[in-house]
Order: sequence, then C-alpha cells, then structure tokens
Amino acid sequence: MAEQKRLIRGKVAGSINEYNVSVILDELLEKKVISHWEYQVPLRGGQGGVAGGISVDFVVYDPHPRPLECMDKYWHSGQMGSNDNYRIGVIRSRYRREPDILWSEQTKTLDKARESVRNLYAR
Repeated sequence: MAEQKRLIRGKVAGSINEYNVSVILDELLEKKVISHWEYQVPLRGGQGGVAGGISVDFVVYDPHPRPLECMDKYWHSGQMGSNDNYRIGVIRSRYRREPDILWSEQTKTLDKARESVRNLYAR
C-alpha cells in the first residue's frame, strides 16, 4: 500500500517537519494566538523556474507577518552556505526581519513541534 501524502492547505508537504508545524499553527489559529498563516509563499517569482525565486516555508501573522523556515541539519554547511545566505537575505529584504528558524530536531514529532512553535508565537 502506498504511503498517503500529507497535505498542507492543498499542497504536498515538503517534509514531515513542515507538516507537523502546520498542524500546530492550525492549533494556534483555532486558539486565536495567531491571526492567520500561509504556506510556501513565493518571493521574487517563487521556485517555479524564475531565476533567484524562492518560497518561504511559512508566513505567520501575529498580527504582523513573521517568516518561518523549517531547516534540516544540512543547512549552513558546505555548498549550501551561499544558498542559505541568499535565501535569508531575500526573506530579510521582503519582511524587514530575520526569519524564525525551526530545525528538524525541533519539529520531528508533533510534541516537539508543539513546544517549539508555541515558544515562538504564544504570549
């Protein structure tokens, strides 16, 4: 039997980590801790073949937009370093702030994601 694809707002989740974060963001939305959130928000044309385009994993509104990136441990090492710096620079330019970052270890289970996401957004 094929594994069922996890969806985030109609899009296939980029990872189990992103899916876990989306579940917790929905919990916070229901409790009115955040006003809304978006998934895979395109910047500079998105990742659809536009040179220099990226997508931000999440933008969380509390009520102001806060970019949120789910990163694996491979980030910030070796060849990925320059891509990371470019990506963070594009996000910083658009939102006038550093993105919130959650590492894979912080989001690998729903319980870990709940604790990490709440630490960012719960007052």
